[in-house]
Amino acid sequence: MKNNPSFNYEKTEKMPVQQRQRTIRHNSAIPEVRTRKTETTPVSKHSENDNIVRCPYHHTRHSLNECTKFRSKTMEERKKFIIANGICLKCCGPDKHYAKNCATLIKCGLCSQSSHPTALHIDSPSRRDSREKENHGGEQSREAVTISCTKICGTVKGTSKSCAKILPVKIYLKDSVNQCRIVYAMLDDQSNHSLAAPSLLDAFNVDGPEYEYTLTSCSGSVMSAGRRAQGLVVESIDGSCSFDLPTLIECSDLPNNREEIPSPRIAEQFSHLADIKDSIPELIESAEIELLIGRDLISAHVVEDQRHVTGNPVPYAQKLPLGWVIIGPVCLDAVHMPDKVTVHKTYVLSNGRPSVFQPCDNKLLVKDDDFLKTDHDEKIAPSIEDTTFLDIIDKEFQRNPDGYWEAPLPFRTQRQLLPNNKPQAINRALSLDRSLKRNLIKREHVSKFMDKIFEKGHAEEAPPIPDTKVRWYLPMFGVYHPQKRDSIRMVFDSSAKFNNISLNDVLLKSPDITNNLQGILLRFRREKVAVIGDVEQMFHNFKVKLDHGDYLRFLWHPENNLDLPLKEYRMTVHVFLNRPSPAFATYGLRRCVAYSDPDVIDFISKDFYVDDGLLSCPSEDMAIELMKRTQLALKEGGQLKLHKISSNSKSVLLKFPADDLAKDLEGFRYWWR
Repeated sequence: MKNNPSFNYEKTEKMPVQQRQRTIRHNSAIPEVRTRKTETTPVSKHSENDNIVRCPYHHTRHSLNECTKFRSKTMEERKKFIIANGICLKCCGPDKHYAKNCATLIKCGLCSQSSHPTALHIDSPSRRDSREKENHGGEQSREAVTISCTKICGTVKGTSKSCAKILPVKIYLKDSVNQCRIVYAMLDDQSNHSLAAPSLLDAFNVDGPEYEYTLTSCSGSVMSAGRRAQGLVVESIDGSCSFDLPTLIECSDLPNNREEIPSPRIAEQFSHLADIKDSIPELIESAEIELLIGRDLISAHVVEDQRHVTGNPVPYAQKLPLGWVIIGPVCLDAVHMPDKVTVHKTYVLSNGRPSVFQPCDNKLLVKDDDFLKTDHDEKIAPSIEDTTFLDIIDKEFQRNPDGYWEAPLPFRTQRQLLPNNKPQAINRALSLDRSLKRNLIKREHVSKFMDKIFEKGHAEEAPPIPDTKVRWYLPMFGVYHPQKRDSIRMVFDSSAKFNNISLNDVLLKSPDITNNLQGILLRFRREKVAVIGDVEQMFHNFKVKLDHGDYLRFLWHPENNLDLPLKEYRMTVHVFLNRPSPAFATYGLRRCVAYSDPDVIDFISKDFYVDDGLLSCPSEDMAIELMKRTQLALKEGGQLKLHKISSNSKSVLLKFPADDLAKDLEGFRYWWR
């Protein structure tokens, strides 16, 4: 039989109550608490210790086999307690004897089995389900099916078929208003004392002796014990009303049936309750039912307003000082299936055949068109490092206040600590000095290159850092282009190893996002007007994160004077030979025009091979306009300069200033005529 709110002595859930060693105080006058019993269980008819006076666990008037709190412990904890107290493992009776000498006929009061006493009963759903499963080609056989009402106010799971006087409240100490606890409270005018769950008393650090009391309900009287709490205040959830709570008695058997809590969805399903739906709070998942307010706080039971329909079996609502509550059955048809029904449930399999077995969740579907072709069939799937690299640049590739794009060095998550390779950098710098002293022309070219990177802010003097901080030095060497013997490019060697490790070894390998050169060349030959351009110092246009600049240190002479001692500098941009630099450059180039015209985005995304763009258009005007808009988009989007423009049309070349043309075409305006 079930009425609400309820006390459930035969609990199967483990209550989260802290275990404390407390002294039970026995009074000559034991108070009596009367309340409504909400769930009754038949008394087992077996010979388990019928004359027990005291529970060895609680020292109260019930047997160990009747102690629900003892059964909430784990089996290991129960057995340890039984052995430590010299109790028989077979019958768990009061007489101390060994199990091998026990002649008691035992029978579990919960499952009626004779293999264990009630105190050692364990009801494991997972174990029960595993015994019911049988191998039937991936199907499971279940004869006992638990079903719930399917006509509950037209709402989803979370709505109950019957609501009680339960509402959320705030609980706090009188002298500590700001430290409150939100719980659900039951209002029960059939109880002569207010009760509190152990978790509520634990939350306010209530300590002290346990007092015995008698709990009287429909099933009879039960001796129990609990702490007392005073000085607590209950307040409505909206703060409009508060009461000083009377002395609360600890009760570990308060029900926590959350399905009986009213909700706004219930109110909106009934026309006479629709106007109060906004006054009923939504369900609070973190709050539990931890308080029962009895008649000793009669002010909380005063009905200030109500909503009801005479003659119809529909729920009614009451406005109490602490808030609105809904009472009664809430199903629209007022008809309920039992909580548990034994039926043969029928499933429909994928082939249309009915079956009493539950189909397996894992299915293998074979399509008729097995060999579908997509645009990605010929592409290599990204590796884990590729995905990690793309995640890093998507999150941390940002534009700084100067308008340049900035990104960190993408280090591997698991990497070796870099040693201090300054001795290697010194040896390589001295070797470069000897080479420059022998070749004065090369020395002049190197000086011009170094002046340029310092003037543009691509390098700066390195500040001193603690010896404990990791740093890395990049050796330098010069490279001449076969067709450009009048200029040199100084390369910072990120692959140089020291103690068998280099900077590139600890950086992520970037994905290959460079455009296919074959496709670029084929599109370049499609139209009659051809134009090409180059991004100036492509790699040096993307800044490196400031604190990562110490991994890009190098040694050089101040003012390019080889007679002065070497000094430490560091790069402020990503360098050419860094493993991820090509991907950074390509990605950054596309980010610069992300909000430009579609044809500009298409040109940058498809027809650029690293820093070289190849374009062909049907007309000269179209080629000129597209190149000029691309120049503007790159300048505004990331301070990039598109220059070294060349074309097979003199009309196109005449539309661009001489500084933007390729080097061998700078004077063509004079000799073209």
